[in-house]
Amino acid sequence: MTAHVALSDERVKGRHDPNRARNHLALCLEKILPRKSVSERKLLPLGEIDPAKFSCLAPSLLCILPGDDFGFMMNRDRMTNSMTKKQEAIHSSMRRSLQTALALALMSVGGLTASASLAVASSSVQLQTFKSHSRLEISLDGSVETEWKEENGGFALLLKGMTLADLSLGGSNLASLRDTRLANVRMDETDAGVIIHGKWNFGKGESLPVNPLMEKFSYREQSPSRLVIDFWPKAGVTVGETKKLEKERIHRDSILHAEGESKKKANRRTAALEAIAVSSDVARFCKEPLNEESDIFLEFVPFHENADAVSAGPVGPPDENYPFLTPKKGAPDEKYVSLALELYAKHDYALALRTLDFFEKESPGSIHRVDMRFLRANALMHIELKAPAEALFESIRESSPGTPAALASALYLAEEKRRAGNDLQVIERYLWIAGHYPKHREVGNWRMLAAEALYRIKQTDRAVKEYEWIVANATTQAARADAALRIGDAYLFRSQYDQALAAYYRASVKFPAEFSRQPSAQINRGEALYWLGQLDRSGAQFTSFLKQFPGHPAGWRALLRNAEIAGRKPGQAAADESRTLFLDTVNRFPFSPGAVIARMRLIPCGDHGGFDARTATEFFKNETEKFDGQGEVRMEHFGEFRSAIRVRSLILLDDPVAALDSAIREKDEINRKSGVHAWLGDMERKLFRKQILDLLDGGKKFEAVQFFDKYAPKVNLSETLPEDVTPDRVAAADPEYLLRLSRVASEIGLGRTAEEISKRYALEAKKLGVGRTLASADLDARLKDSERAFTNAKAAWTQDGKKNEPEIRTDLNRMVDESPFAFQKEIILGMMSERDKKWASALSHASRAALLLGKMTSDDSVERQVLDQWTARLYVKAENFKAALEMFRRLQRPKVVAQNSHAKAEGVGLSGIDSRANWILEEAELAGKLGRWGESAEAFGRAVDGNLGGNRAVVGYALSLEKAGKNEEKVSELLKKAAESGTDDFWKDLARKKLAGTNAMEGKAL
Repeated sequence: MTAHVALSDERVKGRHDPNRARNHLALCLEKILPRKSVSERKLLPLGEIDPAKFSCLAPSLLCILPGDDFGFMMNRDRMTNSMTKKQEAIHSSMRRSLQTALALALMSVGGLTASASLAVASSSVQLQTFKSHSRLEISLDGSVETEWKEENGGFALLLKGMTLADLSLGGSNLASLRDTRLANVRMDETDAGVIIHGKWNFGKGESLPVNPLMEKFSYREQSPSRLVIDFWPKAGVTVGETKKLEKERIHRDSILHAEGESKKKANRRTAALEAIAVSSDVARFCKEPLNEESDIFLEFVPFHENADAVSAGPVGPPDENYPFLTPKKGAPDEKYVSLALELYAKHDYALALRTLDFFEKESPGSIHRVDMRFLRANALMHIELKAPAEALFESIRESSPGTPAALASALYLAEEKRRAGNDLQVIERYLWIAGHYPKHREVGNWRMLAAEALYRIKQTDRAVKEYEWIVANATTQAARADAALRIGDAYLFRSQYDQALAAYYRASVKFPAEFSRQPSAQINRGEALYWLGQLDRSGAQFTSFLKQFPGHPAGWRALLRNAEIAGRKPGQAAADESRTLFLDTVNRFPFSPGAVIARMRLIPCGDHGGFDARTATEFFKNETEKFDGQGEVRMEHFGEFRSAIRVRSLILLDDPVAALDSAIREKDEINRKSGVHAWLGDMERKLFRKQILDLLDGGKKFEAVQFFDKYAPKVNLSETLPEDVTPDRVAAADPEYLLRLSRVASEIGLGRTAEEISKRYALEAKKLGVGRTLASADLDARLKDSERAFTNAKAAWTQDGKKNEPEIRTDLNRMVDESPFAFQKEIILGMMSERDKKWASALSHASRAALLLGKMTSDDSVERQVLDQWTARLYVKAENFKAALEMFRRLQRPKVVAQNSHAKAEGVGLSGIDSRANWILEEAELAGKLGRWGESAEAFGRAVDGNLGGNRAVVGYALSLEKAGKNEEKVSELLKKAAESGTDDFWKDLARKKLAGTNAMEGKAL
């Protein structure tokens, strides 16, 4: 059975009957068209084909010319039931051939060429668009299987076993199948069936989702038989919404940052004032617990057991117990060796040396040569020729290593260096001995002596290495334990507290008995805990030490540290315990370094440790200035400790002049980088000021001037202020008491002194930036004078602008336009005019301020926004609503509004930058005042869309729309929204009344 495709009349003519062709064409079409019963089926003449339904068919086209008997009139159900599998396969093959032939014929008529993608009529594929989704309907027999796949930005729907010819023809082209969710559709015919490809339409620009996805729901309908696919974009954030959220985030961050900065500045101002009060209140030292910020704690040198007892060096002459080799009888060198030894034993050292001369000349190769050189060196020592003797010992050590003479010589030389305190030589020599005599029974002691020298010079790593060697190789448990404990001392000596604590722990685990018996390990472990901040454990360790070793000379350390630990705790009970322990330190260890430190701690507070001003002065002079720590206290910070304690003590002992003398003297003797140095400088300035004010308040005018003459040259009256200092802090630091003193000097006839005091004030005020000098023709000088004049005017304006107006205007008139503060000058003048309701003058100054500011910064700067906001509200007050409206719109143009950011202009009284919401609302209300209800509604709408302005914006939007006569439904919706708001305010009440028909307050809405 075969089928042929005829593409023209000429190809058929003369070969087949036209009527038969028409009949078969009808049958071919019948295969595609919806089925009718067999009884209704009939052959249609070609001319009777409805062109409206089959417009793609040419009248002269012959479609299908089958060969043999095909049996098209057979009932489909009967065919399905009665055909064998082979016949069914043949039938399906023929049907596909006929359908393909028809499709090709249709293509030729439409002017298309055969290809993989065909744009066929789409009556069987319909697209419907709804508000919430779109629907794709495909006329499809229920038996056809489908397969859906997501593609990049679209989908692919496989209709299994279908061909393009199986789909109904007619309707519009596939190109018309598109809407806001579906961009385009195309169909491909493959061996597996027809594939419908669709491309999603997610929009463009800011409407595009950040993560574009389409959701779908598909189902089958029975009558008519079709596949229905509903699809809609998955809910998500769009690009525009993301940008908006990012803008809002930046806006919020800027607000938070500005609020934080504002809070910091306010805190700094408060802290500055508090710092002045606190620094003057030296009595707070007695009111507060001890702490690192206000106190100095001295470090102790570790309590280190003496290692001299383990020395293996000779305690007498180098030859003591030296085993000189006895010469053999009859040997050539016997007589000289024996004679030299005999003379040496008789202490006849000169003859012994003479004999050794003959020996060296006659027997240079003798086996006794090394011993005899050693004997010569010892003889030289006995006749007090120490230098040549030591040189000979050194020569023996270098030339004959490994011999007993070399060992004895090296030990002697090493011991000499140790007695002389030359630790570097001790290290070198004992390590040399240990290296050349590694199996000697005393090698552990030699390494210990080297390690101790390394410890003294703080070569901690090398010392630890030697100690560790002893721990691993020493022959006795005691030696190993001693070395292990000294490792902790080495780390503690170099202030490596954590490593020291770890070393003590390892030693306590490995040698528990020895650790518990060694006092140095116990006290030093407590010290390591103390400096690591583990005060409770440290205190327990010190308490245990005092119980176990009650009379130990290091007990003062434990008592003093426990007193400091108690003093760090809050509360009166802790303070009392601390003072008791300091007293115990003094009473139990009166000659220890701790007694001096404890007395110093007791003097400032309470009963002052029994001292008064005179005895305290003597104590500091005679004991603390001579204090050297006795080798147990590190003295690096003792000077600072003494200075702070001395000044505080004398102040609290009510001797401010003595305290000032001490502060001046101590400040010159300690490191300028020390925190105490700065504290003393601050304290002497406060003491100087306090004494002058006390004398003036007491009516002692001459004494006050005399005090100035004596101490002013010695005291630095300039306070060091931070770069971001506030005007309040500057004002607080202003040494204006000197002006008062100058006036007093004039009153008592001391004109020259009064002038000197005035000059000193000018000098100090200049350093602080609050002084005044005469303007000069030099621009730099004029600029500096302008800055000082503006600073004074600003301070006066801040304090009382109305009262100080003449003074303020005088200062401001001294300023030049080139000054960077000139625009603020105009703002102050403008605010003065605003206060007097001189709107034109105020606007003139605002305009000039903007002009001056424009030379220094951009239009969207913080300063410009503050200034423009002020100007806009000046226009409102002047009832120039049109200019005000434009100004508020201008304020909204910058992409980022520096909301709440601090500006210099704010420092002279202008309000900080308001929120964009308020600007929008003010714009909307101004447009309403001008009768521009459409513009007013648009502005209110922006506020509502941005969730800005609350009920005020919602009601304003509604009333603007109402005034504009637009969208009554929207007006009602907005009023309901405000009326149902959770915020109770005027606008909610107004909305309720409007909804209730009450218009009495409508005039107040805009």
